Amino acid sequence: MSSNSESLHRLARRVAVFICLVTTLRIATPMVAAEPAGIYSLGQARNNPATSGDERLGGIRGYDFVSGFTLRLFWNDLEPTLDQYDFSVIDAAIQRVSALGQSLDVEIFTNNEPAYVLDGASAIYIDHRGGANPVPWDPFAQARHAALYTALGAHVVQGAGAPHLLNLDPTLVSIDVAPAGLNFGVRDLNDGIQNHPQYTQQRYIDAVMAGVAAATAAFPLDTNSLGFFSFDDGAPGPHVDDQILALLDPLYNGPGQPKLAFFVENLSDEWPVPLGNGNGVGNNLEDWAATGGGTMMQALDAWLDHTPERADQLSSLNPSTGIELAHEQYGTRFFELYLPDLDGAAEGALDAAGEPLIDGLRFWNDMLTSPVTPGPDADFNGDGRVDAGDLASWRTGFGRTTGAGPLDGDADNDQDVDGADFLNWQRQLGAAGAITTAIPEPASIALAAMAVAALLRRRC
Repeated sequence: MSSNSESLHRLARRVAVFICLVTTLRIATPMVAAEPAGIYSLGQARNNPATSGDERLGGIRGYDFVSGFTLRLFWNDLEPTLDQYDFSVIDAAIQRVSALGQSLDVEIFTNNEPAYVLDGASAIYIDHRGGANPVPWDPFAQARHAALYTALGAHVVQGAGAPHLLNLDPTLVSIDVAPAGLNFGVRDLNDGIQNHPQYTQQRYIDAVMAGVAAATAAFPLDTNSLGFFSFDDGAPGPHVDDQILALLDPLYNGPGQPKLAFFVENLSDEWPVPLGNGNGVGNNLEDWAATGGGTMMQALDAWLDHTPERADQLSSLNPSTGIELAHEQYGTRFFELYLPDLDGAAEGALDAAGEPLIDGLRFWNDMLTSPVTPGPDADFNGDGRVDAGDLASWRTGFGRTTGAGPLDGDADNDQDVDGADFLNWQRQLGAAGAITTAIPEPASIALAAMAVAALLRRRC
């Protein structure tokens, strides 16, 4: 049997094990997972074994203006060798974060693959940092990426209440779904992918779609985040990123569908914003938000401790400036900040205008995590429900700065139509009827388990 066939066979066995776990673990299954919202502290992905404790957990903060923690991990740490997984750091993070009443976001650096993935890949490319990665369309890398996420979803969390599957954990609210070979998301910072001799638009697009589908299948109840910037290979016709966005739109964020948010890591005083030519990171975020998809932001750098070349972009010395920009522009509710800003705020740091950072961060964290009571304010067309028809009203009125009313898309009665009004629409979408996530019935799960078991000649 070839190595690729063995890999696919192992993946099928893991799917069977996952189904068996669902049927044997008596776990309350939530219909809808919590939405990631508020200010999150950023952890570091590399752990120094020479130090005491796990440095990947060192970014957890219990401040009253922090709602969660982003645990960043390398693939090769989670799977040091083929099919040998170590998810203990995730269990530890869940224990510590849940004890603070916070939520957990997990980000996996899929460009730090185990050595066996690179060895087994048919072709590699070099990214902008000089790292070697399998091309994203490589079948072996794709199969191993899918196996990783299947194993993650089926992982039984220990030490945080009764044993339960990771993809049903109430503390975990979002997970990064970067496809194999594309840790930096839908972008190509050094043209290494599009200049590869095997590259075609269709191969790249198919690879992105397959990677996202495999990861979201393992975490159907959580918000899945995809790094989505811009990608244009210069070929005639629609840009590659526009094609991918159009393909993703009908598959995610609708009733009974997985939730997919676009994630970027360049939040600053003035960025990201849509460009006048209609192309770019901000335009993709705007288009995705208009479909009802969520957006998630990471700071470009620490406002209080950044590199000199970023001084102009972070001159306010206050993360609240960037948070306000993204919230108003895209309705963004999730923000990752670096520790110097969070610790500085807790210690009384002032921004460039002499204002305490902590005041703005408390305001925004409270506002971002406050529920919006469903009501008629986002029912712009007055038909008794909040749906795509109301989104059309908002899009028509978007940008109006004075004299706006409900018919124009003004949900918060401030007489303009902006990102805050879209956020109200997004939160109230489907308010006239419950939106639930389809969960297979036990009998269906059992039949599926039997089918897979028969295929593999293996009993659960």
